[in-house]
Amino acid sequence: MAIIDPDGLFHGERLAACSEMAQLYWPRFFVASNGYARLELSYASIISKIFGSFRKPPEAAEIWSVFEEYAANCLVVLYEHEGVWWAQFDTSQKYLPRFKTVRDEKSPAPSFEIMEKHRAAYLAWKSSNSINNESFRKSSEDFGTFRRERRGVGVGVGVGEELPDATHPRPPAPQPDLPEGDLTPRIERLFSYYCRKLKRDPKRYALTDVRRKKARSRILERARLSDVDTALQEAKQCVDNLAASSYHVDGGYVDWIEQIFKSPEEFDKRLNWKQPQGGTNGFKSKDQRTLDALTASLAGDDQSRTHTAGDFAAVGVIEGGAGPVLHRVAELGHGGPASSSEVIREAQRGR
Repeated sequence: MAIIDPDGLFHGERLAACSEMAQLYWPRFFVASNGYARLELSYASIISKIFGSFRKPPEAAEIWSVFEEYAANCLVVLYEHEGVWWAQFDTSQKYLPRFKTVRDEKSPAPSFEIMEKHRAAYLAWKSSNSINNESFRKSSEDFGTFRRERRGVGVGVGVGEELPDATHPRPPAPQPDLPEGDLTPRIERLFSYYCRKLKRDPKRYALTDVRRKKARSRILERARLSDVDTALQEAKQCVDNLAASSYHVDGGYVDWIEQIFKSPEEFDKRLNWKQPQGGTNGFKSKDQRTLDALTASLAGDDQSRTHTAGDFAAVGVIEGGAGPVLHRVAELGHGGPASSSEVIREAQRGR
């Protein structure tokens, strides 16, 4: 069960922007969510679980209207999975249980793209609700001009010490590190995206602590050059680039750490990778190389000439063990003499 942050409940700006009824309902909905702060928006389930003691429970339209309020104020993410609507509450990892139940694990997560849109919407919401009027902006600009023009401040700064300007810039303040909880859910969503793109089974290839920490290190390094949102987009681009490389995918070189997050240099290399012209990376699998050798060997032959197993072995089809496609070609030779045209036709049919 998720834990309510009292400060957020009583003083949170996003919740305060909702109607009074939505504010009163929010603790019940939040506490009813699972270990990932997800709630299935099934009316029958909500009524029996959350409003069972109410003499007059809310109608379905009222509940949906309340959740639309929450979504408009960036308190939840609404998403559909297999025809069922879910709500993902926006909360810190520290307010969620450390150990998840089997039922928690089976609940569908919102996609990486949906969560990134929510993140952007939240930043826009914060900006639109900040102090934003012309008199304040003018005062702020005037104060900045005063600071730039006033030089040689004495008391409190040091006699004759100049304030920083373009010719005497102040070194940038070090950016504070982010706590693990702030990035963990976003790294989890990135890893889910990686598994989908690279067709990896997350049950067999899990997001271990080592993999999570490697990704976190690279993302924070990139965030110091811009911001966390940009760093995460770059990490997603790295995943896309890896998935687009036939050399890595066909060769099985798709490890989360080795091919993306191993080092800053590896991350840069993956981020800046460009698809070669033709889209094949110049890479050919062992099957394709052997097939090319076989075709080249037979292309100049009289197409009516027959071949035996020894001819195939000479180009590595049998001894090289080049895969099921070429094993069929080899079997064609073992079954008796075969013409060059038959061999090439059989090979190309399995290409």
